Amino acid sequence: RVALKDYPAMVKALENRHIGYNRVRKYIFDQMEKGKLFVIMPPVPLDIGAVEHEADEIKRVYMIGVETGYKCYREVKKFLEE
Repeated sequence: RVALKDYPAMVKALENRHIGYNRVRKYIFDQMEKGKLFVIMPPVPLDIGAVEHEADEIKRVYMIGVETGYKCYREVKKFLEE
């Protein structure tokens, strides 16, 4: 049987994952503010868990993504042409 305590590097990585996540998130938004990245993200929180099994919920979130992408199309095109 495998126990997490047998993998101290994994435990440390899990304990500190928020640090890396926040660092990457800050980098992305900094680059966006400088005009070096175009970030497409939903206009509202998705309110969905990390593991979702309900097809209707998955479709709801998917459709938010599709709609967001369509609304950003012209802005993305302009960004890429600059």
